[in-house]
Amino acid sequence: MPSGMSSLFPQLGKSASASENFPLNPMQKLQAHRYILLNCAIVTPFVELIILFNINLIISYSEFREYIKRSSRGRRPSPTEIERRVNKEFVDWFQKRIMNQDTIDTMSIDLKFLARGPSVNARRFTAYNINGSKFELWLEKKV
Repeated sequence: MPSGMSSLFPQLGKSASASENFPLNPMQKLQAHRYILLNCAIVTPFVELIILFNINLIISYSEFREYIKRSSRGRRPSPTEIERRVNKEFVDWFQKRIMNQDTIDTMSIDLKFLARGPSVNARRFTAYNINGSKFELWLEKKV
């Protein structure tokens, strides 16, 4: 792999059409950032360290979830409230946690790039080849 490239997101497949550049609006950028962070293995230790299943009880130990519990002012937040706060606050918390001046030197380049978030400039394709299959976007032409 060429130096300066991340191994987090290896290129799968190849474009079968020209790309079109488009800007992400702030909501799209946030949603993309949250999706990547909550589904990226390198970030998992910050979200979920251990999950124990005990009948219908899920006990989660994580740095961020512990932060939520500590910041709930003595009351125990419900699992629904924890999930809501993960969706609402994790992106900002993660960025502050990774870019903290006291610990930034101990963080990997990949974590620093993930904390920064996606570019506002994105690309889309109308056709893409992956695993031997071609996927095409079909648009109905309105007459």
